Amino acid sequence: MSIILILVFTVCLLSEFLVGLILGLYVFNPQIKEVINKMSEIGDTLVAVRDQLAKATTEIVNKIAELQNVQNIDDAKAIAGELKTMAQALDDIVPDAPA
Repeated sequence: MSIILILVFTVCLLSEFLVGLILGLYVFNPQIKEVINKMSEIGDTLVAVRDQLAKATTEIVNKIAELQNVQNIDDAKAIAGELKTMAQALDDIVPDAPA
């Protein structure tokens, strides 16, 4: 029983030391602070792109369902044009490499 308590106490001390070390590096080392801030910005950007892609996916799936229920050719052409515009917008999220 006492060995378990010693191990738990040691793990707690070690985890507090590591948290303190990380916080100390963050506060006293501006480069680490800058890297962490940039990583946070990148994460925010990726979340925004993910949300944008999820929205686009929903819109495209809805347009495809709409296309399946079309009664005349003019409506089908209009929906196909909307899908083409959506596909181009998705393609434009990441610019093409120069040829």
